[in-house]
Amino acid sequence: MTKPDMSTNQERFIAAVLSTRTVADAAREIGISERTAYRCLDDPEVRAALDSALNQALSTAAQRAAAGMDRALTALYAILDDPNSPISARISVASLLLQTGPRLHETITLMQRMENMEKRL
Repeated sequence: MTKPDMSTNQERFIAAVLSTRTVADAAREIGISERTAYRCLDDPEVRAALDSALNQALSTAAQRAAAGMDRALTALYAILDDPNSPISARISVASLLLQTGPRLHETITLMQRMENMEKRL
């Protein structure tokens, strides 16, 4: 996650940023001022290490979400297809599927187009 030449405080700051909601919260968690925290963010090495750690965390979260999508869809379709489910639940599921399906298709299409463009470069 971090480079060997980073200080322990910088490493602690990166870990705190990843586990809190704001820079101010991260600063309080490790006992530094908010001003010092923002100076840390101005350091290119800290910024690069933080960006790398954030990318890794987001990638892990995306993989976990993707792994659960099939089960989630199965559960949604079970609610949608169950005549004993409350109509409000069935309408909510139908609405969610109608909103999410086209967005997912658009995202996949854009990703494929970007990959094709990158191959041509």
